[in-house]
Amino acid sequence: MPFLPPDATPWWATAILLADVVLRLGTCVRILMRRHDVELSLAWLVVVLVFPFAGSAAYWLLGEIRIGRRAALRSLDPHADTEAYLRGLRERAGAPGIGDALDRRFTPLAVQAERATGVPALPGNRLKLLPRTGAAFKRLAGAIDRARSRVEMVYYIFMDGPASVPVMDALVAAARRGVACRVLVDALGSRSFLRKSPQVERLRAAGVELVAALPSNPWRMLIRRVDLRNHRKLAVIDQEIAFTGSMNLVGPRRLKKAAEVGPWVDCMVEVAGPAVGPLHAVFLEDWKAEKQPMPALLEGHRLPWEPLRERRERPRTRGVSVAGEGRPRSPQARDRIDDPPGYDPHAEPERGTSWVQVVPSGPHLTGQSIRELLLTAVYAARRRVVLTTPYFIPDEAVLVALTSAAARGVEVALVVPEVLDSALAQAAGEAHLGDLLEAGVGVHLYRGGLLHTKSVTVDGDLSIIGTVNLDARSFYLNFELSLLVYDPAFTRELVTLQEEYVARSLPLSMEAWEARSFPRRLIRNGARLVGPLL
Repeated sequence: MPFLPPDATPWWATAILLADVVLRLGTCVRILMRRHDVELSLAWLVVVLVFPFAGSAAYWLLGEIRIGRRAALRSLDPHADTEAYLRGLRERAGAPGIGDALDRRFTPLAVQAERATGVPALPGNRLKLLPRTGAAFKRLAGAIDRARSRVEMVYYIFMDGPASVPVMDALVAAARRGVACRVLVDALGSRSFLRKSPQVERLRAAGVELVAALPSNPWRMLIRRVDLRNHRKLAVIDQEIAFTGSMNLVGPRRLKKAAEVGPWVDCMVEVAGPAVGPLHAVFLEDWKAEKQPMPALLEGHRLPWEPLRERRERPRTRGVSVAGEGRPRSPQARDRIDDPPGYDPHAEPERGTSWVQVVPSGPHLTGQSIRELLLTAVYAARRRVVLTTPYFIPDEAVLVALTSAAARGVEVALVVPEVLDSALAQAAGEAHLGDLLEAGVGVHLYRGGLLHTKSVTVDGDLSIIGTVNLDARSFYLNFELSLLVYDPAFTRELVTLQEEYVARSLPLSMEAWEARSFPRRLIRNGARLVGPLL
């Protein structure tokens, strides 16, 4: 049997080497031709060139925004009812001119947000900040208990436990008395709940329509990125009251216990008023994207300057089943239910004073609306900007906005958890803190658990609150939801909460930052290179 000379290379090794070279070159050309942001392109080029085969495979699976052709068409083509509703809302909201009512600094922000999303800023809202999970879930369960017609929810993480089961009990009771209950949960974020929880069968048996959003399997990976997730947290009851914010439907100590980061610290906002309509439209579009029958869009709230109008009574039905009796009615029938005793369909609800703008964002929308709105808000600041986020992995534009604000005399404070559930995300985020400290930005490391509240306040007059982290994933990839609140009174409440976070944090000094060991600095700076991919 002949033997190869010592310096010969087996043919199969040469073939593998050539295949890797061709694959890398092809992938690099693809990256350059896609015109990603420079930071993102450089990060992918590093991954492709450093890791043979695996780097190229990772790019083709995760490097481009692909939600599937059919899903893209459904997302980009709003339902006719939703489009008509938002078009009418824009016409109605434009009556007094937003510039006549808001601080002139934030009028461009409101106009920019409306052009990006089609949703105008709306006055007359009542907001309640709910910074404690137990109290927030009690408010949500109570609202579901009072529901007359429909309960519609979308959550990234839905998990049973002592804190969340009362909400599920309220859903079961509502469905059994004939209320239409529709719940959309992210297939990946709520995977353990969908696979293992006995609550799934209990909810469905009661008549709750429980649907998994963005389901994933090996075949779907070929046509759609599996890491594009519905990260929203939203509940809408009778299109009269809504709850949104950073709070998943799970107890604060149930999330990622193995990571040993302590309780998750969140907040929720209860909304009543005209802004509930656009929030409801967000749910309806998410529901439609999963090929579900489109429920009817209810009549919106009267705006403060509009005359009182006769409200149409909700169609009534007879024979509504009570808990444990009869069969659940069809979704169409459950949109109509007898009103409770004492309910007056002509009564005007109590008016609020907050201007609120609903900002949905996601990979199906053109541009990077929420990132651009954040930049506009920071550049409008004159006195103080406070940001809280669990994941801080900024791109160059966000970093420059924050350091420029500090350089022009604005007090800038960033509050992030001292310990994260992801070592790589923490390393990539910490790599940017030195730049902030050098510019005079105050950095505070929260020690009371994993701070998960995503909030920004500007000059005590403007609030941005919702589901968006300050990282590329929230800016470009996930389906997110934010509220722009143009209201000093509400913003003062949020600032008070942010100051509570600061009080439970360790201020990071430049001396402590410079005292890091060489291995730690090396790891952080290396993680910074792949930060745009996280």
